[in-house]
Amino acid sequence: MDIILIILIGGLAGWIASKIYRGSGYGIFGSIVIGILGSFLGFWLFDELDFHISDGIIGTLIAGIVGALLILVILNLIRRSR
Repeated sequence: MDIILIILIGGLAGWIASKIYRGSGYGIFGSIVIGILGSFLGFWLFDELDFHISDGIIGTLIAGIVGALLILVILNLIRRSR
């Protein structure tokens, strides 16, 4: 998959994940960065688990949302422990 497409869809995935996981409080730019990182995490995680959703934009979006949600959960656990 093209890296630019992953970044663009990752930004959208971060925004969607921030709407699903309310109370994250990282703002629009933070959500986009979390989505981009989450997209890479989601691809890696799905590849390691040998779990294939689909190729293309929908698969990229789902992997990005799952990865971004995982990152948001971890960041909020770290924030609450302080």
